[in-house]
Amino acid sequence: MMKATNPSGRAPAFVSLARTLTLRAGVAMLALTVLILAVFYALASTQQQRSAAQYANAKAEAIARSLDIFDQTMQLNAENAYGVFRRQFAPTFVLEDAAQGTLTNYGTPIDGSATTEVDAFARDFPGANATVFVAQGEDFRRITTSVKKENGERAVGTLLDRKSGAYPVLRAGKKFVGRVMLFGRPYMTVYEPVRDAAGKVVAVLYIGLDISRQQASFGEAVNKTRIFESGGLYVVNPNGGAAAATIVFHPSAAGKKLAEALPQGADAADWLARLAGADNAWIDNAPAVLSQALEGRRYASVAKSEASGWLAVAEVPASEVMAELYRQMAWLAGAIGLAAVLLGIALVVFIRRTVRPLRLLSEHVQAIGAGDLSRQLASDRRDEMGVITRAVESMRDGLARVVSGVREGTDAIATASGQISAGNQNLSSRTEEQASSLEQTAASMEELTSTVKQNADNARQANQL
Repeated sequence: MMKATNPSGRAPAFVSLARTLTLRAGVAMLALTVLILAVFYALASTQQQRSAAQYANAKAEAIARSLDIFDQTMQLNAENAYGVFRRQFAPTFVLEDAAQGTLTNYGTPIDGSATTEVDAFARDFPGANATVFVAQGEDFRRITTSVKKENGERAVGTLLDRKSGAYPVLRAGKKFVGRVMLFGRPYMTVYEPVRDAAGKVVAVLYIGLDISRQQASFGEAVNKTRIFESGGLYVVNPNGGAAAATIVFHPSAAGKKLAEALPQGADAADWLARLAGADNAWIDNAPAVLSQALEGRRYASVAKSEASGWLAVAEVPASEVMAELYRQMAWLAGAIGLAAVLLGIALVVFIRRTVRPLRLLSEHVQAIGAGDLSRQLASDRRDEMGVITRAVESMRDGLARVVSGVREGTDAIATASGQISAGNQNLSSRTEEQASSLEQTAASMEELTSTVKQNADNARQANQL
């Protein structure tokens, strides 16, 4: 059988098994660490976002519910105040002149000069105002009021804005209780239709309580609310659609239109639709409304106030949502890294101690290859290393016996060769002696031949004679 040889005729370069095992173990531990961190991040990031969504939504829900309580309290106060105002009038009014809009209360005309009731209400409830409207066609005109225009004059003769939330309710003949912006100030209002004896709506009684101070206090509480480090809350009034939607509570943009508070390029209609959507509990890629100076992606969570219809929006930077997870990942990576280093050191020591018998075994095998069969091997290990060591020792012992036998045979052959050499030398000597005798015999034969020849010549001559 032919042996496989290196084409170059040289032995391959030596590579330490301990180093190879150490490098491979290090790579395996690094890969395992990366895999553990990747799996942890995949699982924990989802849980972190879910927890952040619950936390942000809880903040938004708290503001929305607080708004409901605030509105309900203000509505109750307005209802009580309206009860005081309503008792000053008859259960029904009489419309004396529909064209002129002349009303009578207990037979007394109600006109711009009859301000006793509205002024008394404004005096008893500081910051409040009151109005009596007369129904004319599809409008409601103020015939007496304590509401004053910006120039200080009473707003007598002005019409109820058809864009007001109270207008469609009053047109349906129902009572309206809710918020109304009046000359730029928020009021909690009560509008109640008043009918004549025939049941027809001929007038509307109105009172409004100025809630700007209470709303400002509520706004301060909203603005001070923090979610994580820089996240917070703002409240949007979506009434009127994207063009009319306003920011009610905001650290710096309160009272502005939603479109003005959004960053450049953001679509107010699209954002308002997302705020009112079914999946608004956690909105990804939300526009920066609270602080546009901070860069990065944002999340938003929305809760709706049932009383006012306003939307409480919790805005959270995505980097802060994942910050806690990143800190946990850093701690985990550090712990795993430290454990990997300690394990690596222990593994290196273990590998070196495990490979050390291989080095000794290699030295013995090299000595055997160099012809030194005198070095004995012994191992009491029960693993593969012990089996290999004992096998090599058995091989060395067998080789030693074979070499010993070969040596004895060689010695015998050498002795026989010596004897054969001596016999050959003796035979050579005798051969030389025989050769000498043969030479002498040959000389004698030559002399005999010469004599015979001479005798023959003599005989021939005698015969001739």
